[in-house]
Amino acid sequence: MSENNWKKFIEATKSRQPVGFLIDIVKKGEVSGLALDLGCGAGVDAKYLAENGFKVVAVDNNAEAISQAKQVCAGLDVEVVAADVINFEIEPEKYSLIVSWNTLPFLKKEEAKKVLENIKRGLKKDGLFVFCVLGKKDGWNYKKKMSFWDLDEFEKFMEGMEFVELYEKRKQEPGATGESKLWNSIRGMIRK
Repeated sequence: MSENNWKKFIEATKSRQPVGFLIDIVKKGEVSGLALDLGCGAGVDAKYLAENGFKVVAVDNNAEAISQAKQVCAGLDVEVVAADVINFEIEPEKYSLIVSWNTLPFLKKEEAKKVLENIKRGLKKDGLFVFCVLGKKDGWNYKKKMSFWDLDEFEKFMEGMEFVELYEKRKQEPGATGESKLWNSIRGMIRK
């Protein structure tokens, strides 16, 4: 995505609702403690988690996202870190919750696999991973610097972890910046 498109995306998403899985986690009180938001964008999810008792580390490598996340999360227990999610060191068994919503698709497949392995190691026992990746039928599947998954392939890669929720969505609709395409997303929540 070009720098101008990222600015449009950050602007369009800064007032969105938090990811539904996170709202459910907070309502049910399933986990608490330290959360990691990988690819935090405008900081909406990090803010929501911090407002509901989590200490949050929010990571992004886009300057616009970092600026917006710092603004949105000001005064909350959120550490906003400017870093590439591929090389961000996730300490073993540190986080009770890790979120990577619409971040992994913007990495090449091998990079996404590396980040997923780091996420597996970084979760505490019974910790939760909330994710959204793109499926192979997605309208952007011609883009070489992105990653796309089959549902079975993703399940197999995350073997050894418990899928609490998992579903695949296919729908032609506009995205955050108004571009309409076929969205093929694989979303869910996994427990270590």
